[in-house]
Amino acid sequence: MSEFIKPNASEKAAHLLDELKRSYSVDCEVAQLDPFSMDEFLAMKLPSMNESGDVGNIIQETNKAAGRIGTNVMLVDKPTAIAVTRDLGVLAASLTRHGVDYRTETPWVEETLIAASRITSEIPRDTVFHYGPRNPMGERMRRFTKLPEEGLFINSFRGAMEKLVPCVDHLLSARELSADDPLFVEEVERATENFSGMVKSIVEVRRNISPQAFTHGIRPYFEPYIVEDVEYAAPGGAQMPVLVVDLLCHSSDYPDVNQTYTAYLDDNSRYLPIEYRRIIDKIKGTKSLVTKVTEDGLNNGGSLASVASLMTEINKFRYPHLKVARDNMAIRPDGAKGSGTYTAEILGTLLNMSVDAKNRLKIND
Repeated sequence: MSEFIKPNASEKAAHLLDELKRSYSVDCEVAQLDPFSMDEFLAMKLPSMNESGDVGNIIQETNKAAGRIGTNVMLVDKPTAIAVTRDLGVLAASLTRHGVDYRTETPWVEETLIAASRITSEIPRDTVFHYGPRNPMGERMRRFTKLPEEGLFINSFRGAMEKLVPCVDHLLSARELSADDPLFVEEVERATENFSGMVKSIVEVRRNISPQAFTHGIRPYFEPYIVEDVEYAAPGGAQMPVLVVDLLCHSSDYPDVNQTYTAYLDDNSRYLPIEYRRIIDKIKGTKSLVTKVTEDGLNNGGSLASVASLMTEINKFRYPHLKVARDNMAIRPDGAKGSGTYTAEILGTLLNMSVDAKNRLKIND
């Protein structure tokens, strides 16, 4: 993890970076918590029950958990409330996968998710943050299946997220600098180094998790479910802070004529922790880094080149990500959607946007 507050950060940027630091610290704390004393069940027994379709015991164990945590503790402790959401999310998603309405069989779960949401200021179900960086490592890892591919999948989210936090950190600092400031290039280059972790993660997923293993083994546990009459999508890549990276780099001032990207951004940003949502609110509609260097740094080849390298790295993530999605969709029924309730074509839209942004940065054109 890189440093968060740097001497050159403006007061506004320092505030945003401090919020990121707090968010990351909370995630690390949540991964250590076991609010229902269900480590062994969630890591070892639940995958076996899911494999055999032992719905009765999943329901029984879920209802037993109701008495294992004091409501007052959950309602005054944000990390515990997040951990509660994480563990109940795994249970509710497992029941949903087996065609069971968790609200009917385990009604206390919905009530608790709603109560926890008031404390966390997040949606009342688990997200990619719960499945990835807030998920314990090793033998305590919450998982749906025994498949080794699922462990790789979870670790890919965790590893990518660890790199996205400092990436956003450096981009926020660069945003406050003139394109002619030598520190601008340094910040963008460090952001690029961290974003390369996203490229590494998606390449590992493509190499080690086959479409068959994901589509038939893991994906069935990532269906939407309803909390308080609202349907929420399952954890997925669309909920990652790549949303924030895109905004800072090239899409905060994107002329979204048909509102496709705007709808995608608005839909998925609500799944982010509040710290990221605040950042999005502050940067939407402002000048992106691509615009900054093409307007302010036209004669500064270093600034243009640094942002161009960053856009290249983003495209190196987008291309295999789209390929992975299309390979999975190819073995699913026509019209199938990913865990984020989108078809693969939204990834094509995002790729086209980042390619167009890179093309704006051609020096000497």
